[in-house]
Amino acid sequence: MNNIEKRLGILIGILRKKKLKAGDPAFKQQSFIESSVGFPFFGLKSGYSVCSLATLSRLENGKHAHDFALLDFFLKKLGIHYRIKESLLEKESNFLQKLSLCFTSQSKYELKKQAELCDHFYQSNLNDALIEVDYEAFTFVYNCMVNHPLSRKTYDQLVEQIEVFHPLIKDWLLGCGSLLRIIHPDFWTLPQTMTIPDFIQQLRIDHYLRQNNLFSNKTEASHLTNYHEDCLAVTVLNAFSFVSQNSDDPKGIFAEEMNLCIKLAVGIPNIKNGHSLLFEALKYFNSIQDSDLKLQYFNERLVGLLNHEPEPQRITKLLSQRILPICKETKTYKPLIQIVELLSENRKINRTSQPQES
Repeated sequence: MNNIEKRLGILIGILRKKKLKAGDPAFKQQSFIESSVGFPFFGLKSGYSVCSLATLSRLENGKHAHDFALLDFFLKKLGIHYRIKESLLEKESNFLQKLSLCFTSQSKYELKKQAELCDHFYQSNLNDALIEVDYEAFTFVYNCMVNHPLSRKTYDQLVEQIEVFHPLIKDWLLGCGSLLRIIHPDFWTLPQTMTIPDFIQQLRIDHYLRQNNLFSNKTEASHLTNYHEDCLAVTVLNAFSFVSQNSDDPKGIFAEEMNLCIKLAVGIPNIKNGHSLLFEALKYFNSIQDSDLKLQYFNERLVGLLNHEPEPQRITKLLSQRILPICKETKTYKPLIQIVELLSENRKINRTSQPQES
């Protein structure tokens, strides 16, 4: 089946369900498949179904070998007038393939130039429904690569429609999730993927994800025979080498948010603002003067956020050094039990869900 048609079918399902969730009964399955005066279907009287509910379900799951007449009917009901332009999507593929090559084989300057060209291409073609959704995911991936503020809520929304994206962007998005799961507190609760995205394997950090055993950055860098010495892939790999070495001061492009949280955990005020839920919680924790209230906030808020902290659990250990004197002062020992449980090797990593953004 034409991959473009498959993606359009899945997109129809996502958009229809969004409108239905917003309270519009016209997007219930039975109403959606019916023709009308406003939405005619060639050769069919108004009020009749253009297909069965089973066909609609297969179409929305990308499993129906449908013709474009059916796709066009449903897209127009969603306010989309679409004409398949294979040449346009082929241009997109060329841009993305060049960008992927730049990631490992060109300098960061060349990568930035190619990303800007790709961004210009997207912005010039946002009237295409598939280009538009790809651009949303591309923007998130690019922001991840250049260490811009990232929203877990945005990531989750993108993953909900991941089957719509271009295959390369789909792989990049999953790869970013795997990276962020290790280094960004808001992404600690992401489930461990069963398969390693090509994007991650390209960085050669699948050793970390599978065995938690990266080489040191110098040793690993010497094996990067196909990598440009100033490419972004090397920077990312070095960043994760520091993570694997149990450093309390992680370096590299992905470590900024973690560093800000580490400073707050030891009571050092930050000049820069962080963007994670943990950053905000630690900042508030540091502002509390009353010892009892400080311990209460630790129990009721911080423990929930730290419950999914991956090894080596830097922040919990650093906080425990501050909590212990307060417990002695107030003769309150419940927080110590929480800390022991957080640091236990046998703790359940995925026992509860981390609170999400409002």
